[in-house]
Amino acid sequence: FEKMLYDNAQLLGLYANAYKIDHHPLYKQVIEETVEFLKRELLSPENGFYSALDADSEGEEGKFYVWTKVELERVLGSDFYLFSQYFNVNSLGYWEHNQYILMRTEDNQAFATRHQLSEEELDIKLKGWKALLLAERSKRIRPGLDDKMLTSWNALTISGLISCYNALGDGQYLDLALGNARFLKSKLMGKGGELYHSYKNNQAKFIGFLEDYALVIEAFTALFESTGEISWLHEAARLTEMTLTGFFDAQKSIFSFTSSDQTDLITRTFEIHDNVIPASNSVMAKNLFRLSLLMDKSEYRGIAKAMVDSIVANMTTYPSGYSNWSQLMLDLTQQHLEVAIAGPEAIDLLQELQKEYLPQVVFCVGTQENNLPLLAHRFIEGKTLIYICQNYSCQLPVETVDKALGLIGHLAESEKMEL
Repeated sequence: FEKMLYDNAQLLGLYANAYKIDHHPLYKQVIEETVEFLKRELLSPENGFYSALDADSEGEEGKFYVWTKVELERVLGSDFYLFSQYFNVNSLGYWEHNQYILMRTEDNQAFATRHQLSEEELDIKLKGWKALLLAERSKRIRPGLDDKMLTSWNALTISGLISCYNALGDGQYLDLALGNARFLKSKLMGKGGELYHSYKNNQAKFIGFLEDYALVIEAFTALFESTGEISWLHEAARLTEMTLTGFFDAQKSIFSFTSSDQTDLITRTFEIHDNVIPASNSVMAKNLFRLSLLMDKSEYRGIAKAMVDSIVANMTTYPSGYSNWSQLMLDLTQQHLEVAIAGPEAIDLLQELQKEYLPQVVFCVGTQENNLPLLAHRFIEGKTLIYICQNYSCQLPVETVDKALGLIGHLAESEKMEL
């Protein structure tokens, strides 16, 4: 029953990628409802996200979220029977003390057919039921709110929102992500550009951990790839250099969880196991790899490979604890593509391309000349061109998304990549 920011943030990315693959309407619905939940329950007036809602209210676990049959019959009236069939108000959904957890076990198409409804009719009913229950639940005593705002969890949320923006093209998700990113910069970044870990009551506290730096770098890189705003890439690169200086142990080829600035610690720990959140080291290694492609920095790729080499012997004994590392191994062993889009319509073309599931592609876009390696000498006045590249060796440019996707598919097949 506890509602954690980091769970919801990561679910956004998962469902966004799933929606890109098969456009199932349920995945879109989960994204929309999850974002609405985050805005309603966890978004602060400063555009930061609070950490969690407690499981308990009035001393009982789940009391805010469960329902008795009597309550449901009163609120839903004649629709109770159909509702109870859809949400398993039966032995399957039974919790305790005559209370039920609402859960669905059948997809809408099958349920509608079985109950002689159209899917459109069922959808209207579902929206009405949820509105009624939300209004009724708002009268209850709310669970406690953990109102501290953590840098790392907010960064996870930015990445999740950007994934949703890419998949659905809904500008509200980008606006939320940008607002949250500006909050991090204004409230959780020190005068020297360093990160703090936590913010509450207008005060940032505690020197940032590796988790904070790694996840912010990941989020800022995603912002650049989805907007073309080069300032986000510059920030990601700056924080990466700061992380290499303050956290990296060259002898171990791994990052410490705490900065060398924290001199009051007896020992420095190294987080390598992926858990409910990917390990800060696996996130950082993936950052280095992605930035090596975007910025043509072979030394970053070398560090990422050395990091994988340092833990690879452990992976076979506990594969689930190294799932994010395994993705990086695929990145390092399979050919990546760089997609550069240059010209006044670059953002429009980018948005169309990013609706596709292309996990082994990095995007670099610009509407005007800049000094990024992938965009250098790519601009032709009056045109917007898409360059599909491998190791900075580019095919002849194309001008349409369909042609670009065709080239990506051809190169993927020829290189036997798994996109």
